[in-house]
Amino acid sequence: MRWDVLETHLDEAAFLFTQWDRALESSTRGLHGLEKVEQRLQAHLDALAATGPRGAARLLRPALGRDEPEYVRAACVALLRAGAQAHVDAVLKTFSEGEPASRMEAWRALQLEWRDDAQKQLPRTREADRLEANGMTASEVSLPRGLMRGERLAWRTCQQQADGRDAVGRLARLMLAVGGDDKDLARLTELLQVPELRADVLWALGFSGRPAAAEACVPWMREASLAGLAAEAFCSIVGLKLEGALVGQRVDRDEALVPLEEDLARDLRPKEEDALVLPNPDAVEAWWAKARKDFEPAGRYLAGQSFGPLDLCEALMTLPMRRRPPLALELSIRSQGRCAVEVRAWAHVQREQLRAIQRLDTRLLVQPFAASMRL
Repeated sequence: MRWDVLETHLDEAAFLFTQWDRALESSTRGLHGLEKVEQRLQAHLDALAATGPRGAARLLRPALGRDEPEYVRAACVALLRAGAQAHVDAVLKTFSEGEPASRMEAWRALQLEWRDDAQKQLPRTREADRLEANGMTASEVSLPRGLMRGERLAWRTCQQQADGRDAVGRLARLMLAVGGDDKDLARLTELLQVPELRADVLWALGFSGRPAAAEACVPWMREASLAGLAAEAFCSIVGLKLEGALVGQRVDRDEALVPLEEDLARDLRPKEEDALVLPNPDAVEAWWAKARKDFEPAGRYLAGQSFGPLDLCEALMTLPMRRRPPLALELSIRSQGRCAVEVRAWAHVQREQLRAIQRLDTRLLVQPFAASMRL
């Protein structure tokens, strides 16, 4: 064996997994862009999976103990793909006994390679570990399940937790945006007055599709720290493309003076929000003053078009990766779990799921969630 070549495959797979993870959160790349990264990643993973017992013993299984999470995931996927029971056992042991970061990577590998089988075959006593490794808590999982089952209690919980500062609150606000009535939307826009919730509320409003939500985003395009997020939400509803005179000036991080203590404590790592196009508030407001009349107040819109029952599926085919998870969750809720798209699965798996959904006569509802509650 050419061990230098195999080590290069592992290095490249680890690197491309970081690129693949970034693509999953991209504000510009859609499913096609994810596939471009994934094709290269899959080639390296297949090469590692074909190394046989010697390659697994010398290269892959030792990589399960590395401190770099991306190497752990690459090794886990290659071992699972190779298929030998000893390899599978090594991955399961990493998931059960490894450090928290390694457990998370092992679980991601199991999700990617086993998918539904991972949920069925792992012991039920490991439920807490599985949730933790997936970055979730039990309460975050229970709300969507309750809504899928048509439980009024789940919907009331969303309404009651809308001002929560935790992950449940964030999920509740999103649910009010996509499934609430006029009163729920009004409650959501009122929460824009709470500084620590403002960014999260703007994010949720962008999925409501309601002209009133677009209207609520307009003033916040003048707030430097929120301008990109507010514009993204606004444009996702009305379909405006920020280009030419509609694009604003970007203020460099170094030009904004802040107290030294705050500057030292700030996370300087780039976030996906940093890549959002900034608006020219005056130009956007002028455009909206003319375009507002073309939007029916009671309607729901996606990229400026009236939002119909099956448009969720089309949106999942074309929208940037960053905006797909909330819509996939809405699709699952409105179809009572019959239409599921795993937005963090391999791209080819997602395309298969979307093609299957397009063949179904789902007749999905677009009415508020409360109208379909049965229990």
